[in-house]
Amino acid sequence: MGHLEIFAAFSFFGNKTITTGEGGMVVAKSSELLARAYHLKTQAVSPVQEYWHDAVGYNYRMTNICAAIGLAQLENATAVLEKSDRLRHGIDWACKVCRCRSWKKRLIP
Repeated sequence: MGHLEIFAAFSFFGNKTITTGEGGMVVAKSSELLARAYHLKTQAVSPVQEYWHDAVGYNYRMTNICAAIGLAQLENATAVLEKSDRLRHGIDWACKVCRCRSWKKRLIP
């Protein structure tokens, strides 16, 4: 996992360890920048004029069902991540025993 500079984005796509099936999350150090990102995420609808868009915005919203799936997965996050670590250590061990090239060298440039 990286570290937060100005913004950080997390993907919850279906191929991730913790998933909602789609969607993601943005975090920021600055509440002003986070408010701007939220404004753009909600189609940049003007807070003062109805049906007016003051910038090019997008319709990036996670559905309630996807959010519920994500929350349910977060309840089990520790167990899921521990199992992932055990599997990774098992693969490392098998590669050492078989003297095969480490799988990490193929996956991580």
